[in-house]
Amino acid sequence: MRIFSNPLHFIATICLTLGLTACGSAIKAPTVEVAEVRLANIDRESVQLTVSLRMTNPNPIDISISDLKAELSIAGQPVGNAESLAGKTTLQSRAAVTLPMRVSVPFKALPETLRQSLIAMGNGALPYKISGSASAMNGVLTIPFEKSGEIARRR
Repeated sequence: MRIFSNPLHFIATICLTLGLTACGSAIKAPTVEVAEVRLANIDRESVQLTVSLRMTNPNPIDISISDLKAELSIAGQPVGNAESLAGKTTLQSRAAVTLPMRVSVPFKALPETLRQSLIAMGNGALPYKISGSASAMNGVLTIPFEKSGEIARRR
């Protein structure tokens, strides 16, 4: 069984593969910032928060983002899992976009989270952490991200 009918096709395939591999290693992961966390809804079972992530693409090419998932923790307590509300999004080259995510916090998780939050706020700030990943380029690349920070107490 012959795969390549011409040796030039074989050489071209090798060059193309090596070129794409080199390009893939030069792609930098987008940076992620938490732009906003706000109350979206309250129902009988949970509180829904909207977490807006600001993703910046430092690359000279557009990157398509899909399957954005994350976990949100407040004061060291896992609060809930976040999923994108935007579906598939394109990050323009060297530009930023804000992507909203919905986090559902079950009421049964609130007492310990509130207790830890009050202790943290007594110390001056409320720490948060959001970590997750996004699929890029139609699933070819997985971009992990993690952002920690503090929500300062108003004075």
